[in-house]
Amino acid sequence: MTKRLFVFAAMLMAVAAVMFTSCKQDTPTDPNQARIAEIKAAAMGTWQGRTYSLIGGEGDLATITFTETKITAVFEDETITVNILDWHCVDAKDVWLDLDRDNTHLTIHSIEGDKMTTGVDTSFGLNVFPSELTRVK
Repeated sequence: MTKRLFVFAAMLMAVAAVMFTSCKQDTPTDPNQARIAEIKAAAMGTWQGRTYSLIGGEGDLATITFTETKITAVFEDETITVNILDWHCVDAKDVWLDLDRDNTHLTIHSIEGDKMTTGVDTSFGLNVFPSELTRVK
């Protein structure tokens, strides 16, 4: 009887150890990957902001929706969808996304609460992505 109890307890401990180590592996240990995961989770959803106006004024109101693989920008008279090709990070700070449009890269500088600050590197990006966004609730 004691031998069976000992074998059963050993099996339970082995199963618990395997479950603990397999769950622990899902957490990124690389600080850059951890930052990407943090920004990715915070960015998912719908945001609003005004685009940069090349001729002065306010720019257009854009509603931006982030998913893990796409970004959709909705304007009054147009909808633009771009695919996210890859997520990058250096020094666990800014996260930038390679997009499938005109070699555009979108940088997410920060997400603090319901505020996101971004930056782009092409005129297409300036016309589509506001530099400041507020989460739509």
